[in-house]
Amino acid sequence: MFGEFDTIGYPDTMVSIWLGQATNEVDPTRWGSDTNYGVALLTAHYLTLAKRRANAAAAGGTPGEVSGPISSKSVAGVTVARDTSAVRLDGAGNFNSTDYGVLFWQKARFIGAGALQINAC
Repeated sequence: MFGEFDTIGYPDTMVSIWLGQATNEVDPTRWGSDTNYGVALLTAHYLTLAKRRANAAAAGGTPGEVSGPISSKSVAGVTVARDTSAVRLDGAGNFNSTDYGVLFWQKARFIGAGALQINAC
């Protein structure tokens, strides 16, 4: 569903583990026709976090170390800062740490809202 993962080369075992986990966590009775999309988003979120841990280990860092997003960085006198609050969703916890997690959280909240009626006045 997300072609960007085709170019990265995740091991089949890693994909299987996180796909299975996501399948267990996305309830088809709530998600209905969007179940596959929810499973794909959650799997992509888990794979992205797993890749970060693997990259940290490969660079001599500590895999699994908890850290927030970098909001500013300086190199040779040039500073770049980002407003991380613009993409942070209240109550979303670690889902805020990937684009896929944010999309999953938004969709899950929408699905959990039930039927809505909007009156145009």
